[in-house]
This record gives sequence, structure tokens and C-alpha cells, in this order.
Amino acid sequence: MFDVDLLGSGHLAHTSSTLTLTSRAGHAPYNASKSALLSLCASLQQELREAKIPVDVSVILPGAIRSQMHNSVRHRQERYGVAHVDKDVLERDGAYLEQFGADPDVLAAIIVRQLDARRFFVFGRPEDVSYAEERVNDLRAGVLSVPSFRRVPGPGSLASQKIESETR
Repeated sequence: MFDVDLLGSGHLAHTSSTLTLTSRAGHAPYNASKSALLSLCASLQQELREAKIPVDVSVILPGAIRSQMHNSVRHRQERYGVAHVDKDVLERDGAYLEQFGADPDVLAAIIVRQLDARRFFVFGRPEDVSYAEERVNDLRAGVLSVPSFRRVPGPGSLASQKIESETR
């Protein structure tokens, strides 16, 4: 998203990933590119502030979204070569997104509210902040622990809908 008015103020929003705060085996290129985007945005925001340019920057960390993202490798353009992703990884990721991924419309509303507030870090799921806390603990201890991927239902996910219907 790019929103700049004629007076020079504005807001840049970039979609990154909660995987910038943790890591996951089988996702190295994705993790690296999303982490690079986070660093780029942080530097850009600092440079804009130092130059006294009234443009805000936001980094969206949406969390899992109920989507077909795991199938994107199947639609890769031939000119980029064949992507080799283990079938089990694709199936695991697809099952996770289907069950725990946030409903895209619900997630969008949550994100827009935070963008309107001009937050730098925009979380689709507030509980995902805990990934950053785990990373800080690892840094302090000098270790890389196995990330704890919680099976926490995203907003409007099928899992959360099931929980809601069972409690009625």
C-alpha cells in the first residue's frame, strides 16, 4: 500500500510475515525475504524521520491466513525454474492454514484499524507478539530454540468458529 498526498505526507505499508520473528524449517527463502523486508522498512522509517519527511511506514505481520498460499509453488512461472518443495510440507502447511488460518475479511478489518493508527508493527493476531518475546529470550541465552508454533485459531478461522459453536 502506498498513500502519499500532494502536501508530502503519507503512509507506506508492506506485508511481511510473523516468520520474521521466528523461523520454520522448509521455509528458508520465504523467511529470508520477509526478514529483509522488515529490516528495509525499519531503516526507511528512521531515514524518513531524520529527514523530517512526514511519511509513516508500517510492516504488516498478518499471521496464518486461510488461503491457498501453500499451493503457490504449483503455479510458479517456468522462467523461474522448478521449485522443489516436499509434498509433506505442502500438505502440512495447507492443513494448518485451512484449520487455523484467519478469515481474510476478518483479518483485513483488524489490520486496517492498526494502519489507521499508524502503527509500525501491525499484527493480525495479537498473540503473535509472543514469537518476538521467544526470539529475545533466545538472543539473551545465546541459543536457537525450536519455535513453538501454537495451534491458536486465527480470527474467523474454522477452528475458532468450531469453538464458538461448541460453547453456545
